Amino acid sequence: KMESRFREDLEADSLDLGKYKVEGLYLKLDKKFTLKAQNVVIPKSKEKPSFDNVDKTFDKIKHLFTFFDYIDLKNVTFDNNHIDIILTDEILYVNSDEYEIAGNIHREGQKLVADVSLLYIKKEDATLFGNLIYDLQTHVLETQGHFDVYNIKGAFNADKVDDTITFDVNSSSFTDLRTLIEKFNLKPKVKSWVVDKVKAKKHKILFLEGAGKIVDNNFKMDFDTL
Repeated sequence: KMESRFREDLEADSLDLGKYKVEGLYLKLDKKFTLKAQNVVIPKSKEKPSFDNVDKTFDKIKHLFTFFDYIDLKNVTFDNNHIDIILTDEILYVNSDEYEIAGNIHREGQKLVADVSLLYIKKEDATLFGNLIYDLQTHVLETQGHFDVYNIKGAFNADKVDDTITFDVNSSSFTDLRTLIEKFNLKPKVKSWVVDKVKAKKHKILFLEGAGKIVDNNFKMDFDTL
């Protein structure tokens, strides 16, 4: 019978599907499919990334789990980035060259709601965790959570409307002010005054708010809003 045949494990050392390449493929059926692969090459998309179709993408992923119960892809090569992905129903883990993220996500009407237990940005050695809500109709993104970055721990709120991001932060006490100040594009005299002239054993951000815009996929701070 077809059912008994498909209950056997399927393994392939190498599989080419057009521009897609898969190595170390393992496929198992036990009510739903389990998919594992050691190396996956995905061709670069000609379309620019956009939030506009995120609801359709999410629905496609949810539909995928009517067939797959567990997906584990190691060393996925896409757009010069290498990614490890573990995906189960509503739970996602991604480890790339640039970041590491873990959390769960579900849909509530026209909103995507996510609980992010870990977001580690490797270049900045920054760790964040919290919640986000994305409105599929207005494309407004609301986030809140906690951070550990530049030797400072604290809490944040941030919203994205169109290309504008507004935020506010506060922190617990910290001793290393220099690392934070070095991240801002300040004049040398201003940096020197803040770091060398301001003498204190401990510092604390009681409340800081600001805004900026997304320009060429990068965040550009508007220092006049601080």
